[in-house]
Amino acid sequence: MYDANTRIRKEYGQMVRKLDLNLSVVTVLNEFAAEVKQEDVTNFITVYAAAKVSGGGDSIAIIRDAARTIGEKIDTEREIQTMLAAKKLEFEIMSVIPFIMILYMKMTFGEFLSVLYGTWTGCIVMSICLVLYLGAYRFGRRILQIEI
Repeated sequence: MYDANTRIRKEYGQMVRKLDLNLSVVTVLNEFAAEVKQEDVTNFITVYAAAKVSGGGDSIAIIRDAARTIGEKIDTEREIQTMLAAKKLEFEIMSVIPFIMILYMKMTFGEFLSVLYGTWTGCIVMSICLVLYLGAYRFGRRILQIEI
């Protein structure tokens, strides 16, 4: 299923070698979790180790349940990423709109903009608007940089 040079095959090969050295499955899996440093892997190995140590219950059913839970989490993360992608696109479009409006007004109502950019008062007001716009843009960027 995977190429021989992929990370998963290399990790699997290391795990098999460690098991051949008679290390316990839980120890090998814990070492794997320490190397990978991924929350889902750690959670799965914790559930597996608890099922193995307790010896009670159907360990296959426990593992299936843990795998299903991790799968649901991944699906939820994908849905969130899809919603964020739509919001990012909206943000990019809304970031360009003010400049398009100014360009449109410059091309059609040039005398209107001469009041805004031709006087000291207009320049001060438009400079304040530009600073507010840049602040809102930076704030929007920070909001969209959500870690899941």
